[in-house]
Amino acid sequence: MRSATKRFTAFITLFVLLIGMWAPNVLYASDTTETSTLYVQVDLTAEEQATLDEASLVYADITYYGVRETADVWRFIVDVQAVETSLIDQVTLYNEEGVPYSFTPAAITAELPIEELPIEDPALEVTESGVTDESSEPVSEVAESDVTDESSEPVSEVAEPATEAPMTEEVAVTTVEPAVAIGLEVGKEANIDQAVVGGSIPYTFVIENTGDATLTITSIEDEFFSGGIQDDAVTAFNEEVRSKLTALIGDDGLASGERVETTVILDVPSDYDQVMHPEVGNIFRVAATDESGRVVNAESQQIVLLNRLDFTVTKVANPQTVHPGETILYTYTLTNTSNVTLYFVDVVEEWTSGALTVKEQRETTEVLRDGMRALAEVENGLIPGEEVVLELEKVLLPSYDVRAGGILTNRVTFTFEVNEAARVSRSAETTVHVKQAIPEREDEEAYVPEPTTPVSPEQGTLPMTGTTETWATVIGLVLIVLGLLFFTHRRRPSSKT
Repeated sequence: MRSATKRFTAFITLFVLLIGMWAPNVLYASDTTETSTLYVQVDLTAEEQATLDEASLVYADITYYGVRETADVWRFIVDVQAVETSLIDQVTLYNEEGVPYSFTPAAITAELPIEELPIEDPALEVTESGVTDESSEPVSEVAESDVTDESSEPVSEVAEPATEAPMTEEVAVTTVEPAVAIGLEVGKEANIDQAVVGGSIPYTFVIENTGDATLTITSIEDEFFSGGIQDDAVTAFNEEVRSKLTALIGDDGLASGERVETTVILDVPSDYDQVMHPEVGNIFRVAATDESGRVVNAESQQIVLLNRLDFTVTKVANPQTVHPGETILYTYTLTNTSNVTLYFVDVVEEWTSGALTVKEQRETTEVLRDGMRALAEVENGLIPGEEVVLELEKVLLPSYDVRAGGILTNRVTFTFEVNEAARVSRSAETTVHVKQAIPEREDEEAYVPEPTTPVSPEQGTLPMTGTTETWATVIGLVLIVLGLLFFTHRRRPSSKT
């Protein structure tokens, strides 16, 4: 019983093993993909055959890459059972640098095309028995034989063998003219060193026919793939590029070796979000065809980094309180806080309060402007992070009207630029108090008032001022008057007894 169980177990194990080995083969055998092989022939010049090697085509929105079989034939394997060759209107060939060139297929077949060599024209002569070769004349008659048989019967004439006419195979020789070279180059360059928000970017576009055939331009487009430029601005920019280049090319197309060039300006708005979109990137694409219908494409890419234009300015006045005839020292500090070099444009001083005359204000602005232009840092441009300090002395005239201008407030405004289209201005303000001066004593000693003797209220204080000698004179006069009154009004003795 135990041995029977072992045999049964071994049989089941072997059966499962055989099923496992057989199942994958069945699956792989049923997983077959139907494909079609195509041979695409392209008319190429000797130069194109030497430079173009790789090939690709698009069928049913799928790109297939081919293998080169001959100088002008490539083999493609397409993952469909039946290929509609009418849907394949062009094939793309690539040079060593990977530059694409589009061509219209000359032939698309399921078998490799074999080039037929032309057969020479001389006639081919076939000889049979009794027919001479081409160096001898064909036999037309056989002479009568001088030999007779035993019956001495005359020998009849031998019939002339039928001769065949020379067999000539006519072969049509087709002369294929070499294809004209086709080539197209485009260029795009932003003619600016530093692009800033609020400025502009001048783009120069170039189209050149580098082949030998006249080209008809079929499409011109500048596609923006990065940046925050609005769609309507991009549309207007493309229309201007297309109209300018089309006008330069004309109706006759772009002749061999001809080159056209134009410049179009792209404005960057002042509210452009430079943080979210720090660069503007676009691709300039041009497509063209020649007289044979061959298509050629070219493109040029450009990326421009954007910066925000900015700087800071501070202004300090020393001292904060002055008198007419004194000097005020103004100190200006400017710092370039942007990532681009700034160039000085102008500076203006404006007094919002005070009693300076118009002439004084104008002269102060001119002195400050000349001082800024004299600085080497300003003349060569203020590089990112650079700081310059400028001082200006302003002397108040002794006749300055303190009552009309007790508070002297002025605002300075500096203007810098990257180019004429990108400028920025910053201002700073300071205030100085002007007070009337207190006149000084002529003697250098400190003035000390003379001491006074306090007078009690009973004595009475005269509303008089003067020196000690004056007081003595007054007191003497008073005593004399009192003495006279005493003597004139003294009591006389009574006469009554």
